[in-house]
Amino acid sequence: MALRGRRAVLALALAVAACGSDDTSSAIDAAVTDGALIVDGPPVDAGPATWDQCTESEPGPLINQRVGSGPAPGFTGGTIVDGRYLLTDYAVYDATTLTSDRPGVAFTFAAPGFQAAANSVSFSGTFTTSGSTLSFSSTCRCGVAGGCQSSLLTTSLEYDATATSLVTSQPYVNGGTVVATYTRQ
Repeated sequence: MALRGRRAVLALALAVAACGSDDTSSAIDAAVTDGALIVDGPPVDAGPATWDQCTESEPGPLINQRVGSGPAPGFTGGTIVDGRYLLTDYAVYDATTLTSDRPGVAFTFAAPGFQAAANSVSFSGTFTTSGSTLSFSSTCRCGVAGGCQSSLLTTSLEYDATATSLVTSQPYVNGGTVVATYTRQ
């Protein structure tokens, strides 16, 4: 099944157990540590355990796609620093054409939890890393039109992380590869 536009950005088509039920956060609750994190609004005191499932994170500003020059980069992994990351570059390598979509994506990480929001959908769940692979297991997926979906889906991306950025790679809808750069706020 081909991914389109915004969903290619999240390539997370992750999702999901019923949002808002007491059972949806049990996997996250079991692994949460103390701390505070600001997520486009009120403080999120204990990380994912107190998140309002998929509804607290707001998408980032819309950005334009661009054609990447040369070959797509390789990835080595790294440590993802807790915090909020906004999509700041969306380079497409080796695609036949670009779509007209303008993605706007934000991730919030509070290990082992994450929230992600794109133009029309948001996700939350847990993440793990191994080498250069970043894997997501969502516990919630909600659309802006309302409603949440239930079924558990996982996805993995190649990635690089530094103290200030996260770079991911995933297939592009028209062939080729998307290299998405997120900057820590």
